[in-house]
Amino acid sequence: MDCKGALTRCSSDAVKRRGRSAVLFVPGAAEQHVRAQQGGIVIFLKSAVLLGVLSLVACAHWQQTADAWNGRSLDELILSWGPPVSIYTASDGRKVASFRHSRLHGGSQLYCNVTVNTNISGVIVSSKVDGNVGGCNRFFAEKDPPR
Repeated sequence: MDCKGALTRCSSDAVKRRGRSAVLFVPGAAEQHVRAQQGGIVIFLKSAVLLGVLSLVACAHWQQTADAWNGRSLDELILSWGPPVSIYTASDGRKVASFRHSRLHGGSQLYCNVTVNTNISGVIVSSKVDGNVGGCNRFFAEKDPPR
């Protein structure tokens, strides 16, 4: 008698013994397992793409917040955001200010670096945001665009 249905009656040769445990071989189960794994991979890939898109949207938001300071003075930004980690002054008077946020969370390094460039008058002309979602979300949650 062969196996009938998924787990109904099975002949003794359909069950192989390994020590005390018995392994039941069910026809079609391997194919179902492969399909389930492929479905899991598809769900994983869709989730990864969605996370990537959301990260890009978040990155654009952070950069927009930093860019909103273009045309304002570095002093105004420092009054709003607090002191930068460093300020470099070029020989011609232009400045580069670096703001940083970094922390460990669950074994992962979360960080956000914002670099702000000024002209010789101290007016912000450009900025660059670099970081990951956990770091920049925390950094920009406390930072306001100019009023």
